[in-house]
Amino acid sequence: MPRSRLPGLVSPERALTRLYWSAWQGAWERLHDPQLTLIPTTGADDGTALAAQDAKYAAGVLPGQRMPMPRQTPSAPVWAWAEWDIYLVGGDRARLARVLPVVARFHRWMVENHRSADGLYHLDRATPTRVVLSSQMALDAHRLSLMARELECHDDAAAFAAEHAELTQGINRELWAAAGRAYNENGTAETPALAQAWPLLAGVVPPQRADAVIGHLAEWMLRRSPSGEDMTATYVVVRALLAAGRPGLARTVALEHLRALMTEPGATAPHAGVIAAIIEAVLGLSADARTGTLRWTPRVSARHGIQNLRFGDHTVSVRSAARAPGRDYVIRTEADRPFTLQVATDFSQGTAWRGKKSLGPLNAGATAIEVRAGTAEYRIRGEPGPDGFPPGQPQGLAVVRTAQGARLQWQPCVDDDLAGYCVYRTEDHGWRNVSGALCAWSSYTDDDPPPGGCRYAVAAVDAASNTSPMSAPADLGAVGGAPSALTPPESA
Repeated sequence: MPRSRLPGLVSPERALTRLYWSAWQGAWERLHDPQLTLIPTTGADDGTALAAQDAKYAAGVLPGQRMPMPRQTPSAPVWAWAEWDIYLVGGDRARLARVLPVVARFHRWMVENHRSADGLYHLDRATPTRVVLSSQMALDAHRLSLMARELECHDDAAAFAAEHAELTQGINRELWAAAGRAYNENGTAETPALAQAWPLLAGVVPPQRADAVIGHLAEWMLRRSPSGEDMTATYVVVRALLAAGRPGLARTVALEHLRALMTEPGATAPHAGVIAAIIEAVLGLSADARTGTLRWTPRVSARHGIQNLRFGDHTVSVRSAARAPGRDYVIRTEADRPFTLQVATDFSQGTAWRGKKSLGPLNAGATAIEVRAGTAEYRIRGEPGPDGFPPGQPQGLAVVRTAQGARLQWQPCVDDDLAGYCVYRTEDHGWRNVSGALCAWSSYTDDDPPPGGCRYAVAAVDAASNTSPMSAPADLGAVGGAPSALTPPESA
């Protein structure tokens, strides 16, 4: 596998970096070994289209973008979604022109064969798929409208846009259950929480219902035991949250499931979506080859970034130095040609600088930097907006002594502006921060706990440096003592 031609992850987390390259290796082997299955396929999505979300970052290396077009058989209509994303990263207009009629033909076949009298969709009476399939068809119609508009097929673009609007009305009229504040198969029946991701991703959820839908997704994704088998579903949820303007929650969901892949003994090998989830949700990057623009929402406090990222005709590297909440962003770039770097900060106001030259004030916390070819360094200085609301108090802290030290785990917070967690340990004179830099996810290993036992607590920190109340402490017993147990809440 030619690593030098693939985008490289910049991260101090060695386990995450190993997982990232393991996912690339798995994709390489699946696409080059005829004895291996191409990708997993689940009932909720099409595995080939999901694998293309990873392969779009490996133009010229993996043949994943030459994926087979859908046949006229029941299948998840997510091909236009994948193809539009491939176009945004690759910028191949000729490919877009080739695939549009094929994907549109499949979409129309689904309309002719699986559309109900009420205008919504299902596969058969025995399979409750109306929420998922109707939302996927809405997503398909929306992306087909974007593809047609890009190719100046204006009549087709208008027709697909009208279809998306019609499906939006039908889904909200027929499938919304007011009692449960969720989309259900017939307005009353129970529907799996994952199904809520597809209406959100398709852009059919009205603003007044978005918080309830996001709440169902967050509860489902963060209160269960994730595994590698779930990664394709996780990627759908991550993309839905990004589409809904919740990048912080998308990053939390991605990190928690990636952590499971790295640490849980029962987790399986990574499947499609791992690479794209790391680039898009953890790093916060999205490329638009049409305009030569790379959008970045750097929310990780540790040093992080991407090397050798190809989009369109550009090959770029962007890195953010480690920073505490509220401190300056220091961004280094390398590029083979000029491009635009749009950075969304957690500042309410501020200024971007290249050396001693001001690049102008931030606009709603964001800046568009015209990056030159070669290497450069930029600094963004500013102030977080007034935020008197700290993150929620971490819950469910537990600690156990292992061969590696004291292992802590707690329930992740769902605040969208979460920056990370601080871990505290009792010392002679009170609590001491033993984690140093903020923890990115809801676990931590203290590799040097005292043999006589101690107590731990955790606090969440947001982008404005607000700190939550400390969690209820958890006791770590002495070496050879009784197992640890949770203690009742107390003020910290």
